[in-house]
Amino acid sequence: MKRCLFIFLLLSLMCAARTAASESIILKAVVVNPSENEKQKVPVELPLPHEAGKEDVIELSEGLSVVYDTEQRLYKVVGQIPLRPGEEKKVHIRMNDVWRIPTKDIQFHKGYLPSLLKVLSTSSYADTAKQIGDGVQSSLDRILTSQEELVNPARHIDIYRENLAILSEAKKNIRFLEKLSSDKIPMDKDMIEAAEDEAAGKGLPVDKIKVITLKVLVKNPSDTEKALLPVSYYLPREVKKKDVINSEDLEVRNDPDRGTLYLHKDAVALEPGETKIYKIVLRDLWRIEPEKIQDLEIKAAGLAQGLEGTQFEKSAVQLQKQIDELANQIAESAAKIEGQPIESKLEAYIENLSLLSQMTEQVTSLARMNVINTVAPETTSESLGMESQTEKKESQEKISEKSSKTGLKNITESWFKSDAPDKTMVWRLIFVIIGFLGFISFLFYIIWWIQIKADRTATCEEVSEKK
Repeated sequence: MKRCLFIFLLLSLMCAARTAASESIILKAVVVNPSENEKQKVPVELPLPHEAGKEDVIELSEGLSVVYDTEQRLYKVVGQIPLRPGEEKKVHIRMNDVWRIPTKDIQFHKGYLPSLLKVLSTSSYADTAKQIGDGVQSSLDRILTSQEELVNPARHIDIYRENLAILSEAKKNIRFLEKLSSDKIPMDKDMIEAAEDEAAGKGLPVDKIKVITLKVLVKNPSDTEKALLPVSYYLPREVKKKDVINSEDLEVRNDPDRGTLYLHKDAVALEPGETKIYKIVLRDLWRIEPEKIQDLEIKAAGLAQGLEGTQFEKSAVQLQKQIDELANQIAESAAKIEGQPIESKLEAYIENLSLLSQMTEQVTSLARMNVINTVAPETTSESLGMESQTEKKESQEKISEKSSKTGLKNITESWFKSDAPDKTMVWRLIFVIIGFLGFISFLFYIIWWIQIKADRTATCEEVSEKK
């Protein structure tokens, strides 16, 4: 009888113990060997939530590894677990809790918004701006509150996704206010109009378009007979017909069910054991142009320079350093995948897009800090959530030291500087204490006297009995 493998996966998300350093979430599964008679290696395939990256996986059960699924565009944990007949085994995946919007990001928008409203308060848009500003502040407060709710992990992830949508809408409203005040704030229009990252290579001259070569292999499995084999090879979802520069004699078709293009040929004639390789030339859509990275670095340097000598100088230097580090990570990743298969390019591209998005956000933050410094210089770094870890630690130490000194001072003042009692009250208190001690002494004397008398009586009775 044909053996059938069955996997029973009981998935549950559980929050791990929260530490001061980080938070983590554990994905658990139960793998079951359905056979009561045979040992088996049961295959495991657990898709991770799409927000999770490979670097977010902290710990895996033995025998499992993380791979990227280019078709579903997410990471999966796969492997084979050897099990005895009827055995059940728990496997786990411990991940960083990436389903939380950093509080400092929310705080920055909350601190930046009053600067825009101040600029627009004397314009004809004052009422509209105030109404929009109130809505944005309310939305940001709602995000902060919801992230502190004690809920199960599944709801925690749902809240994160809901909050992302709320934050996106709040950012749109902030950009709208920036447009209304664009003639009064020192901010470039290209920063205000910052939009989603466009596909790399778009709008480039034909001679500057970067391409990659995709090899599609077709092999005749028979060593004795000729064969006519069909070919169907699915391309990544990003690829459009215009991106296929050379498909040789393979036809580019569209699969409406899967929403992707694929290369097809009804029959490829092959001799016994023959292998045919098609070299497909595609536009390299999985490349972030170095010029884009360099442009962001130059803008960051200029914006940070504009904040020199201000209260935001330390925060600006820290942001610029982070931007340079992100640029280096993207460059190193691009160099590492040069000449690698398209699957590796796609995986790296997805990660690099996230890094590029962080760069863009931080450069925008620098631009907004320049706006704040111009129109509302009384705003502090702390109110923007821009206080560095070093500054934060120093501030906490100062507060702690001050609290200790203040507490000690209050105690000494209450002990030694309060109104002293009069002499009569002091003497009364002394006499009461002496009287209490005298009473206790007398009580102990009475108890001792009774005990001695009882012992003497018992001794006399014993002597009488002996006579």
